[in-house]
Amino acid sequence: MLMAQLLIILFYLHLAFMIRAFLILYPIIPDTAATVAPTAFLHIRKMQLKLREAKKKLHTVTEKISDLTKERDSLHQQVGQNTDDGGTIDTSSSANSSPGASSFSSSSSPSNSSSSSSSSSSSSTDSSDSDNKLKKRRKKKKKHHHQSHKKRDKRKKKEKKKRQHGKQRARHPEEVIKRYRKVLKAYKKGRKLSVAYRKVGVDRNTVVANAPICELAVVAPKKCKELLVTYTPKQRLQEFAKKCLEVLINDPNLLRDVEHQKKKGKLIPLSKKS
Repeated sequence: MLMAQLLIILFYLHLAFMIRAFLILYPIIPDTAATVAPTAFLHIRKMQLKLREAKKKLHTVTEKISDLTKERDSLHQQVGQNTDDGGTIDTSSSANSSPGASSFSSSSSPSNSSSSSSSSSSSSTDSSDSDNKLKKRRKKKKKHHHQSHKKRDKRKKKEKKKRQHGKQRARHPEEVIKRYRKVLKAYKKGRKLSVAYRKVGVDRNTVVANAPICELAVVAPKKCKELLVTYTPKQRLQEFAKKCLEVLINDPNLLRDVEHQKKKGKLIPLSKKS
């Protein structure tokens, strides 16, 4: 912090020096419109305006320098006070261990020696007590930090479980059709597919991948039922969706009907990026 402020002060000092040098090189010339040529007079006027602006800048720079010097002095005082506060114990102990005090202790009775030993033992016990207190505080901080981390981990696990439970997994084409209808209802209410996906708890890619099943069920329900008869639990939904897509592609009338149903709102208007 002090280094940054010193650098700023040096910068402003350098700027003030440059402005003063400019003022020395180009002093203010009095208004001599009558004796000087028009072009020279205009040049002089421009220089006078520049000098006035430079003087204003110099004034602001000097004010900033004074403020920064005051802040620097206050910071130096604070640092000195902190060092003095930290060194009070050492000075007091050194004062107690002066030669006059040592001579007095040597000439004193055994009772003084016993009192000094008791004071040293009390100071050692005080220092040990302070160390123990610091250790206890550190342990408490570590425990609190560890407990907060555990709580965060538990919250994250709960949120993951909720997300997993919220997602609706379909294992049969009929379940896919039901889920598709739920998304369509939510889309009609919210008018945003992203909101509909969140409400139903399904991913966009899964809806797009399994959309041919639902589209064929709406456009050609008989053909969809025929394909459902051939469906087995061992078969994947993606394979069944491919079969439905092939039926739609082979019949251009069905594709037109799909687009027509999307416009009516009976099908989800899916695109490459919906």
